[in-house]
Amino acid sequence: MMINDPALMADLRKQSKGDNMTTTTDITIEFPTDRPNFTIVSVGSYSVAFSYRTPIGFNRWDGNGWITRENVWGPTTGKHINHLDGGGTDAKQSRVDSDTFDALLREVTA
Repeated sequence: MMINDPALMADLRKQSKGDNMTTTTDITIEFPTDRPNFTIVSVGSYSVAFSYRTPIGFNRWDGNGWITRENVWGPTTGKHINHLDGGGTDAKQSRVDSDTFDALLREVTA
């Protein structure tokens, strides 16, 4: 499910103005499982996935796929992470620890 409310989306658009120029970054919000505890927010050229309020993965859409963090929470968050990276053995071995994930996410969102 995607939010398709023009008024809400207008509130979520980020605008910066300067020298006769306005830049608008579109934001989309998806609920891939139709439940509010798993959300993917896309802003410009990247997306961040949240389990509840915790960022669990991001994708720069540069061909490298989702960067996901290790599951240190529980089975529901594990299902959300599996949804992003497929949940296979290779995917689980590719997950990064929380400190690394936070540093990489800061780079993407800077």
